Amino acid sequence: MWLLSILTERKMSIDLLFSITEIAIVFSCAIYIFTQCLLMRRIYLDKSILILLCLLFFLVIIQLPELNVIGFVDSLKLLLPLLMVFIAFQKPKLCLWVIIALLFLNSAFNLLYLKTFDKFSSFPFTFFILLFYLFRLEIGNLPVNKKIYAMLFLFILIDIMQSLLINYRGQILYSVICILILVFKVNLRKRIPYFFLMLPVLYVIVMAYIGFNYFNKGVTFFEPTASNIERTGMIYYLVSQLGDYIFHGMGTLNFLNNGGQYKTLYGLSSLIPNDPHDFLLRFFISIGVIGALVYHSIFFVFFRKISFLLYERNALLIVVSCLLLLQVVLIYTLNPFNAFNRLICGLTVGVVYGFAKNR
Repeated sequence: MWLLSILTERKMSIDLLFSITEIAIVFSCAIYIFTQCLLMRRIYLDKSILILLCLLFFLVIIQLPELNVIGFVDSLKLLLPLLMVFIAFQKPKLCLWVIIALLFLNSAFNLLYLKTFDKFSSFPFTFFILLFYLFRLEIGNLPVNKKIYAMLFLFILIDIMQSLLINYRGQILYSVICILILVFKVNLRKRIPYFFLMLPVLYVIVMAYIGFNYFNKGVTFFEPTASNIERTGMIYYLVSQLGDYIFHGMGTLNFLNNGGQYKTLYGLSSLIPNDPHDFLLRFFISIGVIGALVYHSIFFVFFRKISFLLYERNALLIVVSCLLLLQVVLIYTLNPFNAFNRLICGLTVGVVYGFAKNR
């Protein structure tokens, strides 16, 4: 009994120390972000984003006592894209080259590791040339003429051929949208913030509707492959749980244990990745409905401010910036919330924001 009492007390002390450490780390991240916000005040100090940041950190902090180690790490991961935005805003040229380096390293690593050419080892040529054009336009030595647009179309066509070869649907979608925007001269400057606001939500609603028909009525809208069933099943499960997790998230372990239940209806294993392939729903898993909407709103405010700062800029710079942000929207909507995508999304928004401020 004496030994058990000592062990119990030590465990309580360790748990208390861990909780204090958790709170200290979250507060440190919060202080850094607010400091960066104040450094941006000459360009942008919006009360709405400060309020949203306060709400986000409050929602994360009140959940700390309920989180295990995995849940705490998940919550900290949420801060990474925000941190990247603030860092890239301060050093846009440096971070632009960091993004390009990440694109090369990610493709090369996956090609060498997986020994196959697929969507993980493919290289996003269009994204690369857009970043390069952004840099050249900002330093003022890129003559705007038809050759520039011809080169952009060439890179897009290379991306399409590459994507068709490996059946990379997301990149095909992005390439086709880029062509439509360039051909029909669609001005995305005012629309891009609302694309970001609505597309992820619309995607979740559509996939949940498809899932409802898949798993309850036997109605199929497209071929029920293992990939389609898994993604649709995960999203349908999460949407059906929204009412139970308003102010706190369900946690990754809960999602892993239950999110694959609909796959078994098709004779598949219930095993799923720890990510629903949608940033918004990944936020929901970690911090609940309100937290996910708050986080989503913070990035919407960033997009709104970038749209405002692009006013009266060079026409090509506006096109390049909006196409880069469109790639972020699609990654945010369709891709997993892994380390690479978190870095690319946060850095790209910060880089475009940083270049846009130099009016």
